[in-house]
Amino acid sequence: MFGVTPDLATFGKAIGNGYPISCIVGRRDVMRTFEDVFVSFTFAGDVAAMAAALTVLDILEHTDAYARMESAGRRLADGAKALAEEAGLGGRFETHGHPNWLLLRFLDAAGKDDPVLRALWLQEVTRRGVLIISTHNICAALDYADVEQVLRAYAEAFKYVGALIQQGVDLAAALDGPVPTPAFQARG
Repeated sequence: MFGVTPDLATFGKAIGNGYPISCIVGRRDVMRTFEDVFVSFTFAGDVAAMAAALTVLDILEHTDAYARMESAGRRLADGAKALAEEAGLGGRFETHGHPNWLLLRFLDAAGKDDPVLRALWLQEVTRRGVLIISTHNICAALDYADVEQVLRAYAEAFKYVGALIQQGVDLAAALDGPVPTPAFQARG
């Protein structure tokens, strides 16, 4: 996808569609190191996870899964940006990354991360039937109808939050609980 052939790479649960599996792959000469090093994994040899991984790899190799995932990711990203703009939040929302895994950012009027806006938007999207964190994690099973359902929830959440901002409402007061604190930040 990126034109890179790594010397060594690791993959986690996505390779098994969520099953408990991970793997280390690499050039033959690098992988031969493991002949002299003991490596152990919690779920080593789990037959179900191995079958899931083989199925995922088969789908990725023999279908248009990558193209479908990128298309769905682009539709979500472009749609979200348009909906934010329409709701008056164009300068307060942006996306970063590859369409298959986009980071959604919510900004205050000064352009800094706004955890309250993020939490409120996530709360409202979840209320509308879409469970999400602040990334788009695209999978091959995501189809056009799914994307449209997500965008409908986004539209309503952006309109709701945009209206509160226009009315000068304290966004923290509209939250059902405290603003979540991230346990860690993977990227930003």
